[in-house]
Amino acid sequence: ADPVLTAQVCRQAREFLSRRGETHFRSRLNEGRSEESCEWSLAAAMSYLDVPVFPWFQAQESPQLDFIEGLVEYDLEFTRVSCRYYCDHTVQSLRGVPSPGLRSALMSLVSSLPGRGDQMEVVPYALHFGWLRHKKPYLDFADRTWHRLCQREVYEPARVAYG
Repeated sequence: ADPVLTAQVCRQAREFLSRRGETHFRSRLNEGRSEESCEWSLAAAMSYLDVPVFPWFQAQESPQLDFIEGLVEYDLEFTRVSCRYYCDHTVQSLRGVPSPGLRSALMSLVSSLPGRGDQMEVVPYALHFGWLRHKKPYLDFADRTWHRLCQREVYEPARVAYG
């Protein structure tokens, strides 16, 4: 809502991004994407300018949760979705392990430690398809939706209200 502060944050984020060679930054372009991702530079700029960064992992109040096949239950139209959310940050962070078998084994092992296995089923506000290797269900949904909408246009023309 504050254009001056927004411009400051964007300038600072641009500065941090220009220094990515000095950081842990890994280009998303190397994953086969067509656009870069720089959430970390935006968060760093907000922190640097003392603008509160909304906490990402808050169990049921998380603003979005990642779609990880095997950790998300969903129907093909994504009308019913629930994500397995581990209360322990270490266990939750293992969701990024690429191999499903290794991920499952590590999560099972670490969550078997006392106090590490607490989990809940969470209905996310938004489901994030950020991992390229987990996008197929979303892309299939998008294709089905596109074809369904194209069929409607052919058979059910939009009604225009004149007035």
